[in-house]
Amino acid sequence: MKTVDKLKSTLLDMIKRVNPDFTGSLKTNIELIKINESSLNRIFDKHFKDGFIILSSYRGSNEKTKVQNESDFNELKSIVRNNGFGYIPVYGGFIENKGDSNETEVREPALLIPNQVVGSSKLYDDDSKLYELGLKLIKIYNQDSFLYKPAGSDNKSFYIDKSGNVDMEFNDKSVNDLILQYFTDLSKHEPGKKDDKENDKMSKTAKRFTFTENIYINKSPNSLSESWGRYGEYFYKL
Repeated sequence: MKTVDKLKSTLLDMIKRVNPDFTGSLKTNIELIKINESSLNRIFDKHFKDGFIILSSYRGSNEKTKVQNESDFNELKSIVRNNGFGYIPVYGGFIENKGDSNETEVREPALLIPNQVVGSSKLYDDDSKLYELGLKLIKIYNQDSFLYKPAGSDNKSFYIDKSGNVDMEFNDKSVNDLILQYFTDLSKHEPGKKDDKENDKMSKTAKRFTFTENIYINKSPNSLSESWGRYGEYFYKL
């Protein structure tokens, strides 16, 4: 499989052949759209039986700057693409400095990664590769766990930790429920010391932001060149 950098270079060459005056790039600013529960379930339910994972690369401001977090999230998307998967960026709304005059909503991203071949609607035969990717990524970005919905009709979902152990199990949760669960737990996470199980346990009740239960997704592209620049992402019309 071609790397993303080679693919983007190829796409730029194609655009320039069609339009020799093109001097832009494939980068674009993306508008976020707030999505309600019914729309979210309608869009994502198709992935429920096929299987998916949800994870983030973000860490608290005591560990990473905003620029570092943004850079890591872009790197995360690149790694997912180069491992043969597409993704859906989802954003949880959090209130920072709640009750203060400078109270504001910040939006922290995660990726929902379906068990689907990047750039197509083709499914993988099983979800073992997706599961292994989740394990690999939480180790790279020092996350406690990732949320794993196995392929199949069973409605069980799990938090999987860095050792591959089940940290928590959920039954009969919709996609909306699982996304809300993920961001709710994220709002309570304050990273502890590495390999310190007691600190990891305490971190699950240490609040960082207040989760608003607002969920956002990216607006669909306005042009073909924009969609090429966002290769690997799945788009949905609301």
